[in-house]
Amino acid sequence: MRTVISEKHEFYGLPEYAVDEIDDISVVAGAAIYHLPIGDGMILSFVLRGHGAESDLLRVALHGARTAKVKLPYFLRVNSSLQDPYPFLAFSDPTLGLDRGNLLSWYLGTPRVDVDDWMEAVIRHVASKIDSGGVIFEGSSGGGFAALRLSARFSSSVALCFSPQTDTFNYLGGVFVKRVVRNLFGAADRDVVQSAYPYRFSVIDLYRDGMHRNNLVTYAQNDGDDEHVRDHMSPFLQSIEYDAATGRSNLDNFVLVREHVADGHGPHPITRWNELFEESVQRLRRHIMAADPLPPGAEPSCDRRGQVGLSGVDRADSADAPENIGDGATPMPVVAPTDFSDGRLAFRVYPPKDHATASRTLVAFLHSVVDPTVHPHPFLDSPLRPRELGAWSVVIPDPTFSSGSTLRVGWYLGQESWDPLLDVEKALLRVAERTDCEEVLLVAPSTAAIIASRLVARSTVFSALFLAPVFSLADEGRDSKFVRRVHESAFPSFASIQDVARSDSRASWIQMDAARVRVFVNSSSPSWGAVGSVGLDQVNAARASSVLLPESREGLFSGQQTAANPAGVASIIEEHLNG
Repeated sequence: MRTVISEKHEFYGLPEYAVDEIDDISVVAGAAIYHLPIGDGMILSFVLRGHGAESDLLRVALHGARTAKVKLPYFLRVNSSLQDPYPFLAFSDPTLGLDRGNLLSWYLGTPRVDVDDWMEAVIRHVASKIDSGGVIFEGSSGGGFAALRLSARFSSSVALCFSPQTDTFNYLGGVFVKRVVRNLFGAADRDVVQSAYPYRFSVIDLYRDGMHRNNLVTYAQNDGDDEHVRDHMSPFLQSIEYDAATGRSNLDNFVLVREHVADGHGPHPITRWNELFEESVQRLRRHIMAADPLPPGAEPSCDRRGQVGLSGVDRADSADAPENIGDGATPMPVVAPTDFSDGRLAFRVYPPKDHATASRTLVAFLHSVVDPTVHPHPFLDSPLRPRELGAWSVVIPDPTFSSGSTLRVGWYLGQESWDPLLDVEKALLRVAERTDCEEVLLVAPSTAAIIASRLVARSTVFSALFLAPVFSLADEGRDSKFVRRVHESAFPSFASIQDVARSDSRASWIQMDAARVRVFVNSSSPSWGAVGSVGLDQVNAARASSVLLPESREGLFSGQQTAANPAGVASIIEEHLNG
């Protein structure tokens, strides 16, 4: 529900709304202030302008310390940012509302509520609505810390930070962070709190340990600020093994800008800020074109807590007590997701939103690209799975990932001694039987098309939605780093990945019934034109009867990206269920 608080905020002059859920946020052209409760007495307040002339990128501003005269909510650079062509978000730190005497708290939240989780969810919601391909996070000082921390969750983003703190305990002897830790976290010892809440108080640890999605960083440091050069920049550069002579580090997309702009911890002039902003925009656009990362609205959310979801409901922990799928004697869950394992496969079954009207179709979500630093195997959810669905659903992670911690794509190949095809088929058919479903709809993005095509060829129970499919390893190229990693991790005794013939099963293509398959493509994507369309042509050339016809749907893919928009996929699934 959205409720009007004020037609015009007393300071910012914008309409104000209170919302109960993220879905209540209205992403429109006009600017407004929203207030969202996130738990533990905190209200996440933010300014949003949902559209602009340059809507391919979303601008996100994060503030640092405020003065005692500044009232909450406090937003960075609202007036100037609302004049530029980019969609815009500015967040006020809700942690400050819990201790009105504190002037800086880095969006740290409370032990139970990590504010970054909620800001990430709002950003992904807005990005999906405006079809944004990337995010620019900007902030100075404490806001620069927040920009570094939040940008690490988005592969298509850049953190533009000006003289940021990188370790909250190193700022002014820890005077601000110790107040937060004492009053909100109930602790005083630095080692204890950092161990209990890793990566929340220091971005040095975050980037040193590789807990980022290879986002871009523009680190602008004022050389006249001796304290931040010594206590924040230098430890951060050391942690990423930065070489001043070459500008290289273990971060692929890191740029350091050092210049004297003022004596002490003064802000960068607005003209210089704007120049570096535009340079960062161009870097991000080149990165998106070259690397084709998942857009913010389609990328899986980052959850480093593993305990409490955004709804406040405890999540199941699949590693603790997975149930054995057994012989079907164990009843399906009534209201909660439940994890299963048959010793090699792990998967999670989700109930429908309404058991009484549930569809007779089981919707099965398969993985394509998975970031192991954020979602270690087994990742038992899918960014494409609607949170409310009128059908039973199941997510089956790719078991190939268990053979290598750095794998991002596995094609469900398994290992040398095990082809998981029969086990995946058996698990899906058994879940369908126990949920009284007559059809299994496979949702197969990109490289998951290989296992899905093999399943569709085996039984008429299976149907499939192929989303920008890659039908064979050959389409990826034998020198692809993803192919090479699977070869090295899962099939080390094979001379080449081409000797692993399971994936390139043209007999499966011939046996696929086109009436049970829909292929959705992004015809404007360069990767589809260069790879995907060729693969589909090969499939159809091998078929003796009906061909697989590619379909296009506006809004299903973002710009030139091949990653599907979850809302678009949900719409197609609902059409199928209601068809």
